[in-house]
Amino acid sequence: MDQKCWHVGNIKSRCNELKTCTPDELKEINSILFKKGESYEVRIRNLSQQEAKKAYPNRYPTNDDSLGIELVGSFRAKSSTYDVVTNPQNESLIWLVSVLQSVLGVTDEDVYRHPEVSYRQPSEAQSAKWK
Repeated sequence: MDQKCWHVGNIKSRCNELKTCTPDELKEINSILFKKGESYEVRIRNLSQQEAKKAYPNRYPTNDDSLGIELVGSFRAKSSTYDVVTNPQNESLIWLVSVLQSVLGVTDEDVYRHPEVSYRQPSEAQSAKWK
């Protein structure tokens, strides 16, 4: 828990995803996301860097203030899906999250799947259950 990992990647705009942005925030987000002449990758990175300036929970967690839990499974390129999480994996995940919640004071609202907060494969951790 005391080592930095690079598990989150570029974060999405929380207020944009939840449709809670102020008009000024939305204007700034759109100016980044739809900037002409920049690649999608650059625009996403710029939005992530802008979002990272906000304090949590006004933004999604970043590599600097989150723990990553890896559930190992195969990715099927043809269907763009990951393996379904097994029952033993889910049982271990439930146990681990409950310990982290107890020790660190993490709430259910502080636990996310990658695709919720970052630009990951939408099926990643889709069948993970921690509560």
